[in-house]
Amino acid sequence: MTLGDRIEEVHAGDIIFIPRDTWIGAENTGTEHLTLTSIFSAPGYEEYLRAVSVMAGQACRSLVER
Repeated sequence: MTLGDRIEEVHAGDIIFIPRDTWIGAENTGTEHLTLTSIFSAPGYEEYLRAVSVMAGQACRSLVER
């Protein structure tokens, strides 16, 4: 999990708090399917995430590529 300028390994059942205005990213490095559940405290945040994410079908960008 990338959280701002930190990269941390997370596991099933972990909870991650994401501070406001923090860049996030996730990569499944395991062999099982990844399921993410998100809870947003402000209406409309999902539109913001779509606006700053890669388009469907495009490759994900890593911090190294930025």
